[in-house]
This record gives sequence, C-alpha cells and structure tokens, in this order.
Amino acid sequence: MNNFINRRNAIKKTALLMGYAVSVSAISGIFSGCKADPKAIAGGLENWTPAFLSKSEGQLIAQIAESILPKTDTPGAIDAGVYSFIDIILKDNTETEDQIFFKNGLSDFVTSCQEAFGKSFLECDKKEKIEVLKNEEALAIEKRNANSNEKTFWFTMKELTLLGFFTSELGSKQFLKYDEIPGNYDACIPLDDVGGCWHSL
Repeated sequence: MNNFINRRNAIKKTALLMGYAVSVSAISGIFSGCKADPKAIAGGLENWTPAFLSKSEGQLIAQIAESILPKTDTPGAIDAGVYSFIDIILKDNTETEDQIFFKNGLSDFVTSCQEAFGKSFLECDKKEKIEVLKNEEALAIEKRNANSNEKTFWFTMKELTLLGFFTSELGSKQFLKYDEIPGNYDACIPLDDVGGCWHSL
C-alpha cells in the first residue's frame, strides 16, 4: 500500500510539472512496478549495458535526463538511475510503435544538436546543452498547441525522466517528506511541526 501511495504521488508530481496528465502507457509501467535496476545504479553509468537501447543511445538519454534534473547539492537523474528506468520501461511497458517513435525521436534529437553546434550532445558544454533543450521544448510546445493529441519525443523523454526520478528512492526522499516505517509514533503533534505531504516507503 505504501509503495502504491508513493507511485501515485510521483505521478501527481510529474503531471503538475508537465502541466498535463501523464500518459496511459507511463502510468501502466509505473503501477506494474517498473523501476531502475539496482545493479545498473550500483555499477555506475559507464559500466551499464542497456536492455533495450544501444550503448550510445543509453549514454545519450542519461545525459539528457541529467540536463533536465542535474545534480547540484542534491542528487540528479543519473544518481537516481533514471537512465535504467527509461530503458526498462521502453523494453517492458511500451508498444512496438511507441518504441520506434522514441528511437526515431532520439535520432532526430541527435541530428538537431549536430546541426546547431556541429557536435554531439555529449560533447556540448552545459550552456549549449541547455540551449538544445530549450529549443526542443519550444518546438514541442508549438506542436502541442497545433494539435493537443500529437506526441513529441521531448515531452515523452521529459515525462519518463520525471517519473523515473520521483519513483526512485533518492527522488522520493528528496522531494517528498519521508517517514520510515516502522518508526516513532506520536499521535499528537502540531501541524506546523510536520508540514508538507508525508508518505512511507
């Protein structure tokens, strides 16, 4: 039950940040228990071998996700293993048509970056990466405004990044109040002392 609540809160948080409802396929993956492979996180990004994506595609989505949720004084997307989550949900919870759509979108992303800076996204500096992502966001918004039902690679990538992060142990502890169970029980405490939305893992 606690895990269900955690995943439900993750979906709500993602929808709030995205500004629209999370896709049915993503919700299906979340509630079927899709999560990053702990071994992939423990072994580190450089030693990770994707199950669905190619090695180069896996490294690329990891860097895109990290640019969306960078490590600062708190963990980022790579720390949370978002790259593994995206790979697994694409492999196990995504229809073939949508798998092809994602891979084609990733390929177009590579081309756009190459055309803009004459180099790959991985070779871009932080400022250039941000510019690439801003351009992707603007184009995706333009497409969505023209047709609200049109899928875009950018919003799919952004959605999976946020879901992967918020359903990870690091992400859920970082952005939601964390109360370990079993733990101390106090039946009468002032609301001001608690604050926020509490959940249990």
